[in-house]
Amino acid sequence: MAVPQLPGKRAFFGTLATGVWTQALTLVTGALTARLLGPEGRGQFAGAQVWPGILGMVALLGFNNAFSIRAAKEQARKGAFEKQALKIGILLSLAWSVVGWFAMAWLVPPDNPELLWLSRVSIINVPLFVLTSNLMAIDQGCGDFRMFNAARNILTPVYLLLLLIVFWVDVRDAVWFIAALLAANLAVLAYRLSVVRWHFPGSAPVAPSDLFRTGLPFWITGIAAVFRDNAERLLLMFLLGPVALGLYVVAFTASAAHLNVSRSLNLVAFSRAATLLENHALHDAARFFRLMGVMNSLLGLGMVAAMPALIWLIYGQAFSGSVVPAMLLVTAQFFLSQGGILDEALRARARPMIGLGGMLVGMTVFAGVGCTLARPFGLLGVAMASISGQVAYCVWMIVAFRRAGKGLRLVPSRSDFAELTRIFRDTMLSVTNRLGARSPA
Repeated sequence: MAVPQLPGKRAFFGTLATGVWTQALTLVTGALTARLLGPEGRGQFAGAQVWPGILGMVALLGFNNAFSIRAAKEQARKGAFEKQALKIGILLSLAWSVVGWFAMAWLVPPDNPELLWLSRVSIINVPLFVLTSNLMAIDQGCGDFRMFNAARNILTPVYLLLLLIVFWVDVRDAVWFIAALLAANLAVLAYRLSVVRWHFPGSAPVAPSDLFRTGLPFWITGIAAVFRDNAERLLLMFLLGPVALGLYVVAFTASAAHLNVSRSLNLVAFSRAATLLENHALHDAARFFRLMGVMNSLLGLGMVAAMPALIWLIYGQAFSGSVVPAMLLVTAQFFLSQGGILDEALRARARPMIGLGGMLVGMTVFAGVGCTLARPFGLLGVAMASISGQVAYCVWMIVAFRRAGKGLRLVPSRSDFAELTRIFRDTMLSVTNRLGARSPA
């Protein structure tokens, strides 16, 4: 059996470059969407994606994670996994889409009929999401980050192009923005289908029942994660309405603009942890945790200082109410990012239930604080609840991670600062050399 390849610097920096490029385009698409729709329309657009996003995670049934883990150990059978993932994904996603269409009438606020219509349109994204997620999970498990990042590079540019068309024809209805997003997701799936190895010999490599047993814990934790990620939107949707939701979505997006490094690292960390031996995997994740803790702290301070100008320049004066909540949410994003690094490492070692416990603790804290502070303090109360919940989640992950292995050091030391300095210096030198090599003599 061939030895699985371990993702390294090239995978990380390729994923990081994709994240930075995508984030830059996301700022443009976010600005266009916010300026064209305004706070209320932006809130309706965001609210319409909440339940379809949750349905998509439910429809995965954890098969995406099971495929990723299997593919990490049997990289040569990638084509067989792809074909099996498509068959399972089509059946599950269509079934849950039908359920979601009828259930939507009970899942949105009864005093907002427009949101019901928009949410049902967004259900079209469920099969697109499930099929793409299964295929890209196989790429991630195999360490094929070239294909993985190529697929990630499609969504935002296509969406931006369609938004520019919407801007040119002067459309202000949220349904057209949803249609543009659906078309962009369809483009990602079309690309990924175009490179599937349809003629891979042999039958399905793993029994669906075995895949389901492997993926079940990940499915449970995935549902908890998607509810956690949408908890603020659900709270605002039912308690404060679409205008507050629109302001909060802008604040949340702005507060996370600097976290591409962490997101890229999480994607690579899962693949590395699934490939390495147990003790090495945990020490590898601990090192990433320390390095990213330092980097996220520095970047977060810069974001807090720049937030008033950032929101005014990008989103416009209509979203000035998002500034202070965004500054607070930078702190929540820090703790979410740090806890996520440890969570991904443990998930890759088939320990997803540890992360589930952290998410449940965090959601419980958020729900208690949020229901108490949302009405009297509005967006600020929701932001403070978010900080409380993410701190609880991160503390849980730190305690659980330290118990999972011996000698795991999570507090940064002088050597970590020196390593970050060396990485930055080497990266800048490499970029300078490449630019010099491309310059005409």
